[in-house]
Amino acid sequence: MHFTMFPSRTTVQYLNEVKSLVDQIAVAGGHIDEEDTILYILRGLPPNYQSFKASIRSMTQPLNLDQLYSFLITEEIHMALNLASLAVTDTSNAVLFSSCGRGRRSRGCSYGPTNSTKESPTNAPTCQICLKKGHTANDC
Repeated sequence: MHFTMFPSRTTVQYLNEVKSLVDQIAVAGGHIDEEDTILYILRGLPPNYQSFKASIRSMTQPLNLDQLYSFLITEEIHMALNLASLAVTDTSNAVLFSSCGRGRRSRGCSYGPTNSTKESPTNAPTCQICLKKGHTANDC
């Protein structure tokens, strides 16, 4: 039997399931080394934990289960915070780039509400695509 951590499960739920399995093996008279349990846990982590797994495997000091549990929960928190921060960034960038294009009809970028009055070049926003000095979004 092999458990894997899926997006619908938290790290604590996954670790509790592994602990339950190890406890069941112990009740049946078997024994699993702590190092084997750690390897089992790492093998069950999803692909977005690859860098985490690599850092754990390359540690020079021995790692115990309590430390691994703590590291995994901390990693889950950091990943959730990063996703939340990316979602906010993506939303604000989508607003900036939603009306940019290079097609026949779309000859530039427009930021903010469109209106018929032309802004003077000194008030026009600097182009965020080309980043040319003095180049404005209206001239892109």
